[in-house]
Amino acid sequence: MKKITKQIKLTEREVQVIDLILSDKTTKEIGALLSISPRTVESTKCNIMIKLGVNTSVGMILSLLDNKLFNLKDY
Repeated sequence: MKKITKQIKLTEREVQVIDLILSDKTTKEIGALLSISPRTVESTKCNIMIKLGVNTSVGMILSLLDNKLFNLKDY
């Protein structure tokens, strides 16, 4: 996994979505919990992946953990 060399700025919504993904919530559940549509959840995930330079949800999670942007021990 490549290291992120620039500082990544995540929005509050992006952090909320990541938090819920790491808590094993589905797109539909995340949407319901945040009062947004599942499509908006997917768009948010896409924006996160673009910022991280990855192409998949697994790549997103691995990059977040590898770059210490989130700590799995918190979940």
